[in-house]
Amino acid sequence: MRAVFDRQWRRWHPARSYEEAVADPLTHRLLLLTVQHLPAPPTPRKPRCKR
Repeated sequence: MRAVFDRQWRRWHPARSYEEAVADPLTHRLLLLTVQHLPAPPTPRKPRCKR
């Protein structure tokens, strides 16, 4: 969550630290939802067998 806060939310909360932002229940919930809905990292593909 800290990485998401630093990357996407820092500009909207310039005077607040991460700990202060997470102490606010609304900001904490919004950060949780953002992290939950991030796209999954791509999984490496298996190499194809040569026929």
